[in-house]
Amino acid sequence: MPGAWWDAQWSVSEGCTPVSEGCSACWAAQIASRFHPAYPGLAQGGKWTGAIALHTERLGQPARWRNPRAVFVSPTGDLFHPDVPDTFIGRVFEHIAKAPRHIFLILTKRAARMRAWSESVCHYQGGDETTRPLRGWPHNAWIGVTVETQARAAERLPDLLATPATHRWVSVEPALGPVNLHPWLCRSGAAAKPEQRYANICEPSGGLSWLVVGCESGRDARPMDLDWTRSIRDQCAAAGVPWMLKQAHVGGRLEHMPALDGVRYDARPGQ
Repeated sequence: MPGAWWDAQWSVSEGCTPVSEGCSACWAAQIASRFHPAYPGLAQGGKWTGAIALHTERLGQPARWRNPRAVFVSPTGDLFHPDVPDTFIGRVFEHIAKAPRHIFLILTKRAARMRAWSESVCHYQGGDETTRPLRGWPHNAWIGVTVETQARAAERLPDLLATPATHRWVSVEPALGPVNLHPWLCRSGAAAKPEQRYANICEPSGGLSWLVVGCESGRDARPMDLDWTRSIRDQCAAAGVPWMLKQAHVGGRLEHMPALDGVRYDARPGQ
């Protein structure tokens, strides 16, 4: 199913638990509650039950998709949830590396675990690389974190930047306050070489490649001040980082891909 910034969803893990203020009106939990037969036992009344489902039978899906796609990984879950085993995460990244024609967009609120997992796959016992499925992060894995507020940016972005990857991104959604991203926006200029499948082994490669900004949706959505969005626009322009304004309340109604001061910001990964 296509969305504002993805062409396909790859639901290899589903289900979650709240970790911060951005989770109180989780759209994914609302979807799982609304379409309960498709997400058995994962959510009730718009809230997660704490159950986690892993779908090993879906791991091979991207290899069968012929046309290049931007793939949203685990849209109704968090791949780095503590109940998702390290071995399963490793299998997901094996399949990402086997499908280099696609871009895989991974979004988490658990940046500390993501960093810890990346450190575990970047260290080899006795120098025997055959004991590990990965030699680093695949170039086509775009890793991202959600930052709803300045406090969450300060909490999660250092771990994101310490995680070895060619492309990192940030979702400021739902935007619940002004966010200054200047300390983390500087781009590294790192580029994937066609003959290389992995990022530099165990070495962080720089700043952010892309941003998404959006307001909260739903009946009790908390407001997003457009001045917060203007600030992010100016920060991205100064750093040369592309971004997307995914949604905002305009004239009292939710508008998808709205213009901001007469300009539509709709950059997508890989463009």
